[in-house]
Amino acid sequence: MTRRKRSRRAPNGHARPYRRADGQWAVAISIGGKRIIRYGATEEEVKLKLDQLRNQLRLGTPIRSRASTVVTVTDWVQQQIPADASPVTRQLAQHSLKHFEAHLGHRPLHELQSIEVMHWLSQTTGIGSRARQMAFDLLKRSLKAAVGKLIDKNPCDGIARPKYTRKPIRPFTVNDVSRLLTAARPHRLYAAFALILLAGLRQEEVFGAEWSAIDWRDGILTIRQTATRTANGGIQLTEATKTDGSFREIPLPAPIRRALFSRARVAVTEKLGNCSLICPSRHGTPMSSCNFAYKTLKPLLAQLEIDPRGLHHGRHAVATFLLRGGTPLHIVSKILGHSSPRTTSIVYSHVLTGDVSSALDALSAQLSPPT
Repeated sequence: MTRRKRSRRAPNGHARPYRRADGQWAVAISIGGKRIIRYGATEEEVKLKLDQLRNQLRLGTPIRSRASTVVTVTDWVQQQIPADASPVTRQLAQHSLKHFEAHLGHRPLHELQSIEVMHWLSQTTGIGSRARQMAFDLLKRSLKAAVGKLIDKNPCDGIARPKYTRKPIRPFTVNDVSRLLTAARPHRLYAAFALILLAGLRQEEVFGAEWSAIDWRDGILTIRQTATRTANGGIQLTEATKTDGSFREIPLPAPIRRALFSRARVAVTEKLGNCSLICPSRHGTPMSSCNFAYKTLKPLLAQLEIDPRGLHHGRHAVATFLLRGGTPLHIVSKILGHSSPRTTSIVYSHVLTGDVSSALDALSAQLSPPT
């Protein structure tokens, strides 16, 4: 009697990782008569992929033997940037992509594992906490859009979002602002200093503002567009959409109106053709806020012996002065163009803490029993 030879084929879902001659690890399993192979750099990585396959088999999820078209992490993330996104949004997304592209960008999307994302985060050094957080957010958001299409689970799920440590704000003092405005008065773009240090405008809003946006009769400047840096380093005018509150009207106090009148007289002598910008470069093109800060503000601060900082701190100074002067939070938020008062309260919590302390001191004095 001839004995029947026992099949050496492993049952569905059962396999053992092995190391190939090229040093790469692999595991091959048979599912429904179909041979499924997964590869990895280490035995642990292959075991993770084997566990994933077993879970898919248990849940009845369709399993691909191999991807018909290999989509890398970089390919997919770039596809998720909306075609109609503003230049600023696209620039920020591309900048965030660069922070993880070298580590994860080449990986096939369907092979990316949580342990690789965690390894990238642990190796990320040399960038700010906010940049690190934004890079992780972009990756997680992009991978979420692939779930159910190219991947079965988001590898970023369950990984703690990197914390953002906000840098302390160093606003100019009242004395600093007074001295800066006095020293900057002879400059051709003195109006830029006035709009930032007295009205709290963003630099890109100042350099994107046009003469047609000024209502001279009512003394109002409408913020409509900004001068933003493009991915290739150029400057272009775009609609003011940084936040929901960016498009707004700014009342112009007398000192700012005088600065604008002065700027208008200077603009006539500069003969910049049909330039419609209030504060353009000497060539009539949109001014770069970086160039303005480096070539104009930095020497001025050195001359006045004021600690070096960006012109954006002038905006912080305006907010600080308003809040400490008792201006309601929602009004300050509207002036700054924040999306909501909550944003203002987070950014300027140090100022509000002082107000709370004063309020409690006053309440205690009023309610405490006489001694």
